[in-house]
Amino acid sequence: MTNKPDIRKEHTPQLKTAHYVWMFGVAWTVVFAVSLIGNIKHIQHKTQVIAYGEAVAYFNKDQAFRFWAAQHGGIYVPATEKTPPIPYLAHIPERDITTPSGRQLTLINPAYMIRRLSEDFSQMYGIKSHITSLKPLRSGNEPDTWERDALMAFEQGVKEVVRVSPVHGKSHLRLMRPMFTTAACLKCHGNQGYREGDLRGGVSVSVPLTQLLALEKTSVREIALVHVFLWMLGLFGIGFAWSRVIKSDRIRNQALSALHLSHDNLEHEVALRTKELGEKNKALKQARKILETRIDVQTGELNQTQIQLFQTSKLATLGEMATGIAHEINQPLSGIALVAKTFQKLMDRKQLSHEEIESGLKDITLSVKRISKIIDHVRAFARQDTVEFSLVDIGTTVQSALDLLQTQLKLRGIGVDLSIAADLPQVLGEPYQLEQVWINIIGNARDALDEKARRLGGNQAQDMDYRKMLRITANSDPQADIPAIEVCFADNGIGLNPEEKEKIFVPFFTTKEMGKGTGLGMSICHGIIQTHKGTITADSEVNQGAAIRVRLPAAS
Repeated sequence: MTNKPDIRKEHTPQLKTAHYVWMFGVAWTVVFAVSLIGNIKHIQHKTQVIAYGEAVAYFNKDQAFRFWAAQHGGIYVPATEKTPPIPYLAHIPERDITTPSGRQLTLINPAYMIRRLSEDFSQMYGIKSHITSLKPLRSGNEPDTWERDALMAFEQGVKEVVRVSPVHGKSHLRLMRPMFTTAACLKCHGNQGYREGDLRGGVSVSVPLTQLLALEKTSVREIALVHVFLWMLGLFGIGFAWSRVIKSDRIRNQALSALHLSHDNLEHEVALRTKELGEKNKALKQARKILETRIDVQTGELNQTQIQLFQTSKLATLGEMATGIAHEINQPLSGIALVAKTFQKLMDRKQLSHEEIESGLKDITLSVKRISKIIDHVRAFARQDTVEFSLVDIGTTVQSALDLLQTQLKLRGIGVDLSIAADLPQVLGEPYQLEQVWINIIGNARDALDEKARRLGGNQAQDMDYRKMLRITANSDPQADIPAIEVCFADNGIGLNPEEKEKIFVPFFTTKEMGKGTGLGMSICHGIIQTHKGTITADSEVNQGAAIRVRLPAAS
C-alpha cells in the first residue's frame, strides 16, 4: 500500500517560495542600485568631457590668434588710453609710428592682444584665459598657486594639466598647457634671455561649470526617477508573481485534499487490478514459453528442410551433369585401356622395353589423378551439408563450376568467354554453395542456348550465323557504396519476357517443359545469395539473351 501525502508538509514549498521572493527582491534592488550609480558616474564623466572639450576649443582659438599675430611681428593699433604704448616693448624700433595722415599707432605683441580679448570680451564666452610665466614682465601675469604648480610640472615634461577647482567661489574646469619660445617670440622676449625652444610659460583656460552642473543635476534626477519607477515596477511584478504562487498553492492544497478522499478506494482498486494482471502475466508467460518451443521446433524443421532442399538441388544438378562427368571420366579411362592394350601387344611380341613401361605407367598415373580429382570434386560438392563461411576466391569457384560443365558445353557447341579480373578481393562465404549458384545459372544458360538453336532449326542456325555463346565476367563493382564484386553470366539465348523475368526467382516457377525443370534452381540461388548478404538480378529481352548479375560484398 502506498503512503498518503502529508498535508502538514504543504507549507514547506510556500516557505521556500517566500525565501526565493526575498532573494529576487534583494537581487533586483542591487541590480538597479548598481545601474543607477553607473549611470550617475557616466553623466558626471560626460559633464567633464564637455567642459574639457570647451576648454581645448577655447585654448586652440587663442593659440590661433597668437600664432597669426606672432607670424606678422605683432599688430599696430591706435595709441589710446585703453591701448597705450607697452613699456616692455620700448627696446623694439618702430614701436610707435605716425601715419601720413598724422594718426599715432603703437605696436602690441600677441600676448597683449590675447589678454585684451580675454578681459574685454570674457562675458561673451563665460570662459577666461590667462597667459602666465614663472618670469612675467608684468605683475598682472603672475601665476596663482594652481598655475604655479602646473608651470613647475611643465618643467618636468608634463604636456597638460587639467583639474576641477573653485575660482572666485565657483567650480571651474581649469586646463593649462605649456608655451614654448619660437623665432617669432624673440622679437619681444629676446631681451629676457629666452632662446628658441625654451619653456616660456603657459596658457590656462578656466571653464565655468555652473550651467553644466545644473544640466548634470537634471539628468541625474531624471535617470534616478526612471530607475526608481522601474525598480518599483519590478518589485510589483515580483509581488504579483508571489500572490499567484500563493493562490496556486491554495488550489493545489484543495486538490490534494480531494485526492486524499479517494486515495483508499484507489489503492483497493489498484490491488485488485495488480492481482488480475499478475495472473494474466503468468498465463501469458506460459503461452509465450509454449510458442517459443513451437517456433524453435518449426525453425529447426525449416532449417532441416532447407538443407535437404539444397542437397536435393545439388543431386538434381549432379544428375543433369552425369553425362558430362561420365565423359570426363571416360577420357582418362580410355587412355588407360589404350596403354594396357599396347602393353599386351608388345608383351606378345616380347618387345616391351623398360622405357615404354615407364612411359605407360606415367600416362596411367596422370589419368588416375585426373579421375580422382573429378570424383573428389563431385563427392565434396554432393556431400557438403554444413555451412561454414570462410574467405573465398570468386574466380576459383567459377572455374570449378566450369570444370564440371565444360564437357557438356563443348558437346553442345557452346562457346565460353571467361574474363576474371586480376587481384579481385575475396568474399566471405561458403565455396560449394556459390559453386552451386554458378552451376545453376550456367545450366539455365545452356538450356536457353539449345532452345534458341532448336527454334532456329538445328543446322539452319549455323547457316544463319548463330553461334551459341556464354560470356562470364567477374569484376569489382565501381557503383557499389561499399567494396563489392559483380559476377555476370550473359548468353545470347531465347531470353525472357517481362512476366518471366518478374517471376524468375519465385519457387516452382520454370520456363522449361514438364519433366525438364523443378522451378527451384533460381529460387535456391536467390536464397544462397541473400545468405551471403548479396543481390542477384536478371536483365533480359525476348530473343536477345539474358544476363544474370550477382553482387557480393568484399571481405573487409
